[in-house]
Amino acid sequence: MNDSERRRTQAQYILLFGHLPVAKRAEMLGVSDRSIQRIDRETHAPIRAIALQMRVAIDAAVAYASMSPAEREAAQDHERARREAHQKEILPDFEEDQVLKDYPPFMRTALNRMMEEKYQIVIDVLRDRVADPREWRQIPAEIRPYVLETLGFAYHYTGRPTEQIEAYSRALKEIGKDPAYAKLRRTCWSMLASAFLDLGQFDRGFKAAEKAIDSSREFAPAYYNALCLAVGTRDGQILAEWMGRVLEAAKSSWTYDQLHRFLERCHGDDPDLRWARQQERWATFMSDLQSVLDSMHKRLNASSSNRS
Repeated sequence: MNDSERRRTQAQYILLFGHLPVAKRAEMLGVSDRSIQRIDRETHAPIRAIALQMRVAIDAAVAYASMSPAEREAAQDHERARREAHQKEILPDFEEDQVLKDYPPFMRTALNRMMEEKYQIVIDVLRDRVADPREWRQIPAEIRPYVLETLGFAYHYTGRPTEQIEAYSRALKEIGKDPAYAKLRRTCWSMLASAFLDLGQFDRGFKAAEKAIDSSREFAPAYYNALCLAVGTRDGQILAEWMGRVLEAAKSSWTYDQLHRFLERCHGDDPDLRWARQQERWATFMSDLQSVLDSMHKRLNASSSNRS
């Protein structure tokens, strides 16, 4: 989104939702009340990440208004499924059953608010503890990287890529090369790629995505972020390269669930992929990935039949 597109989206958002209370709109976008007040003044275009959230809300409202009762019920079912997928996505990357019981109360509070998509509350709970050296030293060392990861997620969902980069970069410094944090390491690098995408810093984004992929070849979210970065460059050759790498990874490394989730995201309404969907090769790319998924499904069915 360029500046004029963000301003246009901002005006449409205010027209559609400006009658709602500030607190309600803040919850809708996952930002603070002060951020909504700045949006209402229209003195500056919103940052890209918040403009994208506005666009999603606008498109959803327009689509909902034209739905039949049956279609609205189906849309509500889809939203419930989206929330369940979202909850799985934001859980920290370690053994939940083992570590959740070791969380300090403030961290359990932050995670519960994350599940409810109340990201500003998460930031309010964690930010001062991360910034204050005395508070920080009181947090168990093995938990600190996950505190930073959770704070990074909250910054991501409230459209604050600069703060997101600070949180994930600090988490990477905390874990160093410790193999016990392998899953967290790949997530941090992948989310850094996403933040650099929001800032339009494509070279840094690709480097971060490559780091995530080097950490875990089968980590599909890193490939998704790299694909979005490729789309952001508007360079057909770069896009073709990453489509090829995604297809190869899907064939050689991904599970059925990973590929299914990847395809769902590609078929969704992510504005980061809008330009790619206008390219002729995109339909072929989607068809090739679907063929891989269908083959996986057949193998899973055959394996299940053999066991029974």
